[in-house]
Amino acid sequence: FTFLANVLPGVSEALGGPSATRGVFRTCVDAPLNWYDSDGPYYNCDWYAKDNNCARYGNSYQNLGAAANQACCACGGGDSRENLWTGSYTG
Repeated sequence: FTFLANVLPGVSEALGGPSATRGVFRTCVDAPLNWYDSDGPYYNCDWYAKDNNCARYGNSYQNLGAAANQACCACGGGDSRENLWTGSYTG
């Protein structure tokens, strides 16, 4: 869990503080996995995450049944899940 706490700021707070023993945290995965828009692989979720691309183009250029605003976590889409964590964490 230490790795996760370092990667996702605020996780220890979400789990109940620096000595949490259980809690819930949210993860998101772009879906469909490896999605890119109808203009090709260059225009993937990483591209949409830059600048203001989600707002400008996120509802256009559908591919695989979704536009970026539905497919990409960076745009508010993707597959978001709550995960239960139990164990010990001191940090």
